[in-house]
Amino acid sequence: MTRRVEIGAVIIGWIVAAILAAAIFAATIFATAALAATAAEPQGVLEVPAPGSVQSGIGAISGWHCSAGRIDISIDGGPPQPAGAHTSRLDTQGVCGRTDTGFALLFNWNTLPIHCFGCRFHRVVALADGVAFADSQFEAENYGTEFLTGKSAGYDLLNFPEIGDIATLRWDETMQNFALYVAAKNQFGVAGTYYGALQTGAQNPACGPFPPNRVLPVRHATFVVTIAGNLLSLSAQYADGGACQLPAVAFDAPAGTLSDGYLHARFGAAAACPELPQGLDLRVNGRRLAGDSPDNCATAHVIGAK
Repeated sequence: MTRRVEIGAVIIGWIVAAILAAAIFAATIFATAALAATAAEPQGVLEVPAPGSVQSGIGAISGWHCSAGRIDISIDGGPPQPAGAHTSRLDTQGVCGRTDTGFALLFNWNTLPIHCFGCRFHRVVALADGVAFADSQFEAENYGTEFLTGKSAGYDLLNFPEIGDIATLRWDETMQNFALYVAAKNQFGVAGTYYGALQTGAQNPACGPFPPNRVLPVRHATFVVTIAGNLLSLSAQYADGGACQLPAVAFDAPAGTLSDGYLHARFGAAAACPELPQGLDLRVNGRRLAGDSPDNCATAHVIGAK
């Protein structure tokens, strides 16, 4: 009987030990994961300039840091410059447990060199209490002077941020940059009638031989652009009586192409349009229409305006 009690006690001891070991292991794993998650959270971020961005005019080098008493900025290995710190950043409450984490340093990007080999590329390093915590490689562009004066200009960027919108940009001397002046919604339609012409024949000298003084045939035309959802179709009625109809294809919107406000559509060859044997790469923005054959010899070119 005593022997059985001893064996039972040993078994119970093993079970208790196993349970304790499992509990300790789980606690260790949890603590390790918590520490890893804490370590993964950044204590500071340099947001502007973003890596790979292009900076111009007068702007701010900015970001946030959870605990720094002092923030300094070094540009291209130069001496650290003190930045304004402890400004309110409500978005850092969850990471830092506080909101007085923002920093910024006003800087004139026009002072950076850009005209020697590799000079467009620069680097900013942010230091918290003398210790570097973030850096960014970027490019700079300017007009070759520290502060451009006496200039004025404006430009209507069509179809931004949505098709039919107009974003009017104007030169702001105080910022040394172009800034949004008016954002007008639903100002026009890209679809509609454009009046222009079709020019056919090889236009690339590399596709010759052909006489340099030759005259390519031109057919005056009325182009009709139709849009349904993300599909665009094009038809042409020529002054000489001919016609062309290209079936609908999906177009790329300006916001996705880094273009100058044009919608882009690529049509393949169509039996109804023998004058476009290679199809047509079309660009249309609501005011202007232009297109070329996708082949290197540019066997066709269309142009039109509303």
